[in-house]
Amino acid sequence: MGGSQHLTKRLLFLLLVFVLNVAPGVKVFAIKTQIDNGPNIDLIIGIVHFVIAIITFLFFSIMPLGGLFGSYLTKNSRRYVASQTFTASYPRLRGNDMAMSFGLWVVVFGLKFGESYVYLTLSFKDAIRYLHIMNVDSCQGDQELLQNSLCRWFRWSSLR
Repeated sequence: MGGSQHLTKRLLFLLLVFVLNVAPGVKVFAIKTQIDNGPNIDLIIGIVHFVIAIITFLFFSIMPLGGLFGSYLTKNSRRYVASQTFTASYPRLRGNDMAMSFGLWVVVFGLKFGESYVYLTLSFKDAIRYLHIMNVDSCQGDQELLQNSLCRWFRWSSLR
């Protein structure tokens, strides 16, 4: 288990964060709790779950996985040779090599963007077209909540 101690700590930390993010949702959706004339426990757990998810998102947006338990790149130890050699080794590119690297990333991004457009956005094409040509004559339904404002806005936008 020579150089895997830092990976084991990281794995256990990530499993703990995973459980903290999944457990409240499982409790709220799978195990219903109802207390007569008391606070809504599921609502409270749902709010706490949302806060935990936001904190997790912000934490992992800022913190790189390599820096979770200190930077292993600054230590001169044989313990982290594999990480320094394989996962944290970036070649310095210059001139045409750098341009080709950027070009490759632009092409990959463009292909992924095009694929997402074709398979995700075009599936909504017919639904959006039918909604646009729909004639809304009466505004019934959400009378209490929106008082016809959504219906009037949709009618105005479809006339343009």
